[in-house]
Amino acid sequence: MPELPDVAGFQKCLDSTSLRRRIAHITVSDERILKGCSGRTLSRRLEGAKIKSTLRHGKWLFARMSNEGWFVMHFGMTGSLSFYKGDEEPPKHTRVAIDFDDGNHLAYVSMRMLGRVDTTDDIERYLQEHRIGPDALSDEVTADRFIEALSGYRGDAKSALMDQSIFSGVGNIYSDEILYHVGLHPKTKVADLSDKRLRELYKAMRSVLKTASQRGGDVMGMRSWLLPHRAKGQRCPRCETELQTMKSAGRTAWLCPKCQRKN
Repeated sequence: MPELPDVAGFQKCLDSTSLRRRIAHITVSDERILKGCSGRTLSRRLEGAKIKSTLRHGKWLFARMSNEGWFVMHFGMTGSLSFYKGDEEPPKHTRVAIDFDDGNHLAYVSMRMLGRVDTTDDIERYLQEHRIGPDALSDEVTADRFIEALSGYRGDAKSALMDQSIFSGVGNIYSDEILYHVGLHPKTKVADLSDKRLRELYKAMRSVLKTASQRGGDVMGMRSWLLPHRAKGQRCPRCETELQTMKSAGRTAWLCPKCQRKN
């Protein structure tokens, strides 16, 4: 599932290929991907305009249009962006195709139709309406604010990291990575963590997300991380203990039972 680092990669793709190109035509192949707007509204808002700049907020990507307003993208479980040229065929599962007047194209791809394409005139209001918390890497998310936001939280650590209404950007995969870095079991209750451990969790969250974002989410070569080893029969890169899975927050969590003991 695309999480904050992956969306940072999509943002780099869009910035490097599609800024300041004029949009000639919008094709929506399946309007189920549209949430809050129709295909006609999307075309009316985007056709004839250019993408001036982009903003990433957690797992969300916003494109600022030259005629004001924002093009909104959320990538669900299997979404991505793909730039293709001229007469090339659009990628499989393209749901929204943007044709530029120079003959190039940008595709919003979503195999399982769990993403979201929309428009808005006000990002802050949009985030509030959809109960999306602060971006996990924003400057406003300090260690003190992190601790304050989790004060009184009754769930476990993995659930807290994945709760988009608290902080936006961390999903199933990177919550596993963050917990592995700090040596916490996914089922550890947040209420049982001291301020010192919460600060460690905060630092791990920021470090993991920053490093992964710099690589556009492509961290499979980082053999000291958990992520490249999340597969049956794989072993912990620290202690060689076989990794285990368990259900946490309704998702499959990967962990090292030795490095992440449950208290």
